[in-house]
Amino acid sequence: MRPLEMDDLSISTLCGYFRQDETSTDPDTFEYETCHLGLIDRSYSTDSEEDAYMRAWDRFARYVNHLNDTAREDVEYKVLYLGRHGEGWHNVALEKYGDKAWDNYWSLLEGDESSNWSDALLTPAGRDQALTASKCFQVSINPYLHQEKLYDGVTATPQHFYVSPLARCLETARVQFAQVHLGNEASLPQNRQFQFRPTVKEMLREENGCHTCDRRSSRTWIEQHYPEYVIEPGFAEEDKLWSANVRESWDRHRGRVVMVLRDIFEELRSGSDGSPEDVRRGKRETAFISMTTHSGTIDRILEVIGHRVFPVRPGGILPVLVKIERYKDRRVVDS
Repeated sequence: MRPLEMDDLSISTLCGYFRQDETSTDPDTFEYETCHLGLIDRSYSTDSEEDAYMRAWDRFARYVNHLNDTAREDVEYKVLYLGRHGEGWHNVALEKYGDKAWDNYWSLLEGDESSNWSDALLTPAGRDQALTASKCFQVSINPYLHQEKLYDGVTATPQHFYVSPLARCLETARVQFAQVHLGNEASLPQNRQFQFRPTVKEMLREENGCHTCDRRSSRTWIEQHYPEYVIEPGFAEEDKLWSANVRESWDRHRGRVVMVLRDIFEELRSGSDGSPEDVRRGKRETAFISMTTHSGTIDRILEVIGHRVFPVRPGGILPVLVKIERYKDRRVVDS
């Protein structure tokens, strides 16, 4: 599997909107929760003198909608909320035993005398980390926190959610976003309501193989513990991708990330009837996307979309504005 070779699609990062885009921002000291997820409070071409009452995120959301409304049919813009799961019991064990002992011995086991890390669950600290992200979302983005109106339908709240099938991500997504979508939606028209119904995507999982923390639980277990989640078609009962003897290579992991991004973007586009009005509506309704996944998978996503290296802390969220362009007769190869 080649890392990236698509003949009809390109995905690129648009910089200048988030502090994490800037080379002057140090990932080791940056705290997204103290600066509205990193959104730069800047002006946009869609601003007007009457916008003093609008929050920075509301103005940004309106600008993204404008980009989509005025773009060619084959171009669209999306904000990806790349979320890392909170601390899991495997992270505790890695810290306890060190990298070498973990990779060579402990990661191959189900756990030790103090914890189990096979398909690791969140620790109490991990839940708190996810809750911190949730509170940041509610303060910065949630249009219902102070019973505010939606300005012409403008909101940067995620419209679609995707999540890795590993337990630590399933739980993180619920802690981070379920409460964000529990505002006064019932009072809105049906087509303006938000729903927390994440889609479980097999390929959003972490670098795979050998480590028992990266072996997912059964489909039945996921359905029992997360009944509100939607499991993608073709999702097997047992984990057929995990191998006890072979660790996934960097190339294969990156290639898998390319596949899942393509799959998600095509899935979001599939509901359009092709008319200009429907295409425009579809772009607006799929402009803000949440992906709850893992540190390694986020690293690969950033590589694929051309974003600078930016490690995400456990439970953290990295927003990125991307441009997606489709081609009919052009081959795009990433070297």
